[in-house]
Amino acid sequence: MLLYRQRFLMSERYTPLQSPETHPTPSQEEVLDIQDTVPETQEHTDPARHQTDQLDTARTDIEAIMKGTDMPETQPTLDTRPTNPLTPERTYKGTDREHLARPSDIPVEVDGRIMNVNVQGDGNKVIVLLQGRGTTAPALDFAPLIDELKRTYKVVTPELFGSGLSDMTDKPRTKQLIAAELHEALQQVGVHEYILVGHSLAGTQALELAEEFPDEMKGFVGIDTATPHMSQFTTKALERESSIPRKPLAKRIADKVGLTRLASKVMPSLVIGNLDKEVVGHKYSRREKAIMRELYFRNKDTDDTFEDMKEERKPDDINHEPVQFPDSMPVHFFLSNESVDLTDRTSPEPWYIREHEKQIPNPRADHASVTVLTGEHYLHHTQAAAIAQGIRAL
Repeated sequence: MLLYRQRFLMSERYTPLQSPETHPTPSQEEVLDIQDTVPETQEHTDPARHQTDQLDTARTDIEAIMKGTDMPETQPTLDTRPTNPLTPERTYKGTDREHLARPSDIPVEVDGRIMNVNVQGDGNKVIVLLQGRGTTAPALDFAPLIDELKRTYKVVTPELFGSGLSDMTDKPRTKQLIAAELHEALQQVGVHEYILVGHSLAGTQALELAEEFPDEMKGFVGIDTATPHMSQFTTKALERESSIPRKPLAKRIADKVGLTRLASKVMPSLVIGNLDKEVVGHKYSRREKAIMRELYFRNKDTDDTFEDMKEERKPDDINHEPVQFPDSMPVHFFLSNESVDLTDRTSPEPWYIREHEKQIPNPRADHASVTVLTGEHYLHHTQAAAIAQGIRAL
């Protein structure tokens, strides 16, 4: 560009701008004199051709400069200071999911399928949020907690196959396979170290991740999580009270013929709940509610893909050997008081808090604790601020 500027300054057609005092307006005679003194070669030059010649000259100069300049290639990374590695080729534009995707949604390829990874925040440290069973829109379900964390951390929410914007899968949902899929997805967005925050059934998945990838997972925060041996304490009374009630016949017929889908356009709470009353700390927009509604109908029939994870809670041994996180790993459990009350009320002995404490290798450590919060199973909907405070302390 410097070379081009020098040539332009030296050209005959360039005249420096002057103030009116130093550059008076020429008389008609002077104008005619100037026109008469134009060189013959320029007098008959085509203006369009002249402009093209100038552009060609400028292009040649720029190419010469670039060839002599060492321009290092850079690749986005999350290794030291996480940044969004999204490139134009890695978006949902032009797909059937374009109208559902947000700028924070990143598609990555895992085992030949697309897994969605939601990335928000610009912090140096990474928090990975892992969903429980039956969550059809994980990145939006965690919105209250993401709001609390993204000002300090990079918050990454992988959406397991069969949920969110991710593809479906027909492969068994074993904890080993899911751990491998999550590892691959996180590697593709450049996440190599993180604190895992898991809800519900993610508690058993967290133990697998800690065992398989101890150098990556630096801590765990559980939100009313399942425990490895909890099926041994599950009574019929507990199953009856904690299971989702069977839909009335009229509701099942409405679902079958599409009336529920149609009615939910006017009243989204029919399928996603009354978020304005049930959630604290995040105001869901109309667009977010519309996305959650669409993802509900897209993913509602894939809940059985997580049955394999549920069944793996049953241990093969009869000794109830405690399954623990690594010795040096910080662990903090947030439990719902309603879950504690339910298990105590329906079982011969209180076990819910005790079974969580067994997973902590050193319960007396400063970074290890079990906290009971007021609320239902989805604590991150109402206690996001308290959970975020615990994560910061960890």
